[in-house]
Amino acid sequence: MESYLLKNINLPDLKLLKTALDFGAYNGFLKCLDSYSPKDVVEEIEASGLRGRGGGWYSTGQKWNSLKRVKNKPAYFCCNCSEGEPGSFKDRLIIEKNPHLLLEGVAIASYALGVNTAYICVRGEFAEATEILKKSLTDAKAKKLLGKNIHNTGYDLKIIIFRTGGNYICGEETALLNSLEGWPATPREKPPYPAEAGLYGCPTIINNVETVSNIPHIINNGADWFSAIGCRECPGNMLFSISGHVKKPGVYEIPIGSFTLREIIDQFAGGPNNGHSIKAVIPGGGSSGFLSQKELDITMNPDSLKKIGSSFGTGSIIVMGDQADIVKMTRKLAKFFRDESCKNECEICKKGSIELTYHLLQIEKGEGKSENLSKIHKTIEAMKDGGICAMPQTASSVIKSALQRFPHEFNNKIANKVS
Repeated sequence: MESYLLKNINLPDLKLLKTALDFGAYNGFLKCLDSYSPKDVVEEIEASGLRGRGGGWYSTGQKWNSLKRVKNKPAYFCCNCSEGEPGSFKDRLIIEKNPHLLLEGVAIASYALGVNTAYICVRGEFAEATEILKKSLTDAKAKKLLGKNIHNTGYDLKIIIFRTGGNYICGEETALLNSLEGWPATPREKPPYPAEAGLYGCPTIINNVETVSNIPHIINNGADWFSAIGCRECPGNMLFSISGHVKKPGVYEIPIGSFTLREIIDQFAGGPNNGHSIKAVIPGGGSSGFLSQKELDITMNPDSLKKIGSSFGTGSIIVMGDQADIVKMTRKLAKFFRDESCKNECEICKKGSIELTYHLLQIEKGEGKSENLSKIHKTIEAMKDGGICAMPQTASSVIKSALQRFPHEFNNKIANKVS
């Protein structure tokens, strides 16, 4: 099993340009400038089968091809590092440990798209990561690896590092663009999509950190090399953030579709804590919902999880042992979505998330009645069709998955309620 995203990640000086260059940093970008046309790069990425790692799993090459160039308007590239999904902590790892890999990926993507201005949008709370990225950008510009007339080819690229407000909703592309423009981070009506009218009304392509970090490796090793890793439908390795009641929480690089969920937990994260068994798992971050221990033998790829009503999401696995209170965990997720809602766009999202949190809290405290459960089901039904973005649908589906797979946990709380 070949590691490439996390290869050498533990070298203490990998974030320094000299060390990064010793391990091949910017070779792929210079190869593009010397030997590839922008169209060649797009075709190579499309041929590789790379799909976006931000949760949508759309073909990266097809997304790049969707860019609608408009006469007398610039195009932009944005790298989304808002990383707000509960359970995900891999993007920050890349930025803090191997920032030049990300910068090179942004440069290749920008060149392929004919873009001269790119943005890296970093979660507001990632102060240290932002400073590391800024220093790395300064060092690369000083070596003429980025900036004006790169490598004396005439290609100019201005990369701007921007700290978002830190909202979960910034993971939604158009909310991120609004934040970047100085507006509240609220989603936009679509269409038009960002590829047609994005940042400042100009064509814009947005990819997340892990997607971008795959690009230099594809250019250096070829599309055939990448497409042979993992499964045919979704090739390449994935960075899995594993947390919760496991012996070895952390970030693990694993070929997509090569292991079951149970195998990943046992073989990489060391299995559940001593003396405990697994009760539930969230397989792809907070928005992917709950799975029971009976479902852990499913192959970990986007299509398999979709078939059982779950989601691969960002590959952020949260493990809950037999000591976990599912009602409490469900209430915490409902509260998260309530607090992270943009609150002024869709009434169903704002009111629905408040309703869910309130009724779940009543049940958790032992003060719930069957009426609370009934109102939760009615609210889920009202939220299922979503709003301007998928937030209402996501929040309600997470709660629904807990009710479907662990009804006894909720019923027991109500049956044993405090009188």
